Amino acid sequence: MFHFYSIRTVRLFLFTFLFTLVCSIAVKSQCPTSGQSISSQEDLDDFINTYSNCPDIPFVLSINDTIGDISSLEGLAFIESIEAALLIENCSSLSSLDGLNNLGEVEYFRLNNNPVLNNIDALSNLTIGNDQFI
Repeated sequence: MFHFYSIRTVRLFLFTFLFTLVCSIAVKSQCPTSGQSISSQEDLDDFINTYSNCPDIPFVLSINDTIGDISSLEGLAFIESIEAALLIENCSSLSSLDGLNNLGEVEYFRLNNNPVLNNIDALSNLTIGNDQFI
C-alpha cells in the first residue's frame, strides 16, 4: 500500500534532517584540529571557552605552566577522553588534578615536575592505553 505524503510533510522531514546534520557538524567542528599547548591560566580559560563542547579531544593536550599561575584544572571536567597524550608538567601552583574526574581514557599520560601536586584522586577512573604512565 502506497502512502502519499504532502509536500509540507516532506519539507518538514528534509528540514529536520538537514538541521540535525548541520548541528552535528557544528558541534564536531568545535573540537581541536591539532594538539593544544596550555602554558598559563589564560590559555587554560581560552581552551575551556573554545572547546567545552568537545568531550573527546582528538590530539595531544599539553599543560606546561611556564608562567606559574595554573592552580586548578576544574574547568576541564567536560573532557571524557584524549585520543593521544595528556602531559601535565611544570605546574608549580597545581595541588590537585580535580577537574579531570570525568577523564576515562587517554593513550599516553605524563606527570612531571609538579612540586605541590599532592592529590591525584581525580584519575581513579582513568584507563591509559599501552600502560604508558610516566
